[in-house]
Amino acid sequence: MSHVDSLIGVYEREVARTDRWNPSLARLERIWIAVYPPAQERQVRARMEGFHLATQQAHHSWEALDLGHDFAQWLGSQEYREAYFEDPDSLDLALDDFMDTLVERVNTALRANPQGMVALYSLPSLFGLLRVSALLDRLEPEREGRVLALMPGDYENGNLRFLNARDGWNYLSVVLRVDY
Repeated sequence: MSHVDSLIGVYEREVARTDRWNPSLARLERIWIAVYPPAQERQVRARMEGFHLATQQAHHSWEALDLGHDFAQWLGSQEYREAYFEDPDSLDLALDDFMDTLVERVNTALRANPQGMVALYSLPSLFGLLRVSALLDRLEPEREGRVLALMPGDYENGNLRFLNARDGWNYLSVVLRVDY
């Protein structure tokens, strides 16, 4: 069995647990993070249907958000995009606006899918622009809804490291992983 198949199996068991869908859970407990080796990113993206089917079999709705093009779309809509290309350092000031736009996109999907799972994938496209931990901190899943962040990285001793590249953060969400 491949690593991705094993991760889907872990997800399948968790999504079927009724206690994971208790509406009285804290906001952070409604955010799930599936952690896998960065080298598996393409395989995870290719197998998104497995997560979708597991969610449907557990009688929950599913919406997947590919965040891979969000920055390019946001940048293309900016009045000062040409100035950002001439002076990329000036973009740092505008990244708060990009974060706000991204948070609103995800929270809109969460409001539209209040009792289901909203999956976030292509998170590596955000690397160097914003911290995934900051994005997850600002999400507001409904009491019965959940977020699944598909995150390439590492999880060790309660510490998550996105793409194994940054110091990790201690996150209180549900972490799904396969030991490798």
